[in-house]
Amino acid sequence: MLIRFNCPHCGRRYELSPVMARLPLLCKGCGQSFVVPDASTVVPEPPPPPPPVAPSLKKYTPPPPEPEDEPEAEPEFSPVVPQPKVEKPRPKVKPQLPPPPSEDEPAPEPSRKNLLPLVADVAVGLILLAVGVFLGELLAQKSTGQILHEAGTAMKFPPIELIQWMGPPVVIVLVYGLLASKGRSVGGWLRKRRSS
Repeated sequence: MLIRFNCPHCGRRYELSPVMARLPLLCKGCGQSFVVPDASTVVPEPPPPPPPVAPSLKKYTPPPPEPEDEPEAEPEFSPVVPQPKVEKPRPKVKPQLPPPPSEDEPAPEPSRKNLLPLVADVAVGLILLAVGVFLGELLAQKSTGQILHEAGTAMKFPPIELIQWMGPPVVIVLVYGLLASKGRSVGGWLRKRRSS
């Protein structure tokens, strides 16, 4: 059985287990401290009375049907009910693959139209790589041969000169690769020019 009581300060209602009796408690409503009583101080409210029953109404009876003068004659023909159309399943068509090339016929070569933009992108990438290596030598203030030789014999890894030398070519090639993936490279320009 629960202990039902109200906060003595603000009147907030509580329902607690009898285990909590005589323990101090802070009210969640007003924050004041009080002691939980031993027994319920609030009488439970009686259940609300049932709603009044409406007076019974007289049952409605429909009027009797009027007699028909003369029954209608049935039609001489039966109505035609349209039947739903049933579609026949279409046979599955297997895609026709081109026949394999015979040994006498040479294999078809890729068209130059598709190969030229790729070759142009590779060539520009190599040129940019060479420019990046040159900028890396300027940044490290040593030649490529010296940097690679010192990197092979260095005690600590990675040598700073190697990182300085590799930075510009890697950044330049990555930027060009990003532009090429979006079609903004020399090869992309050639593809657009040929398609228009």
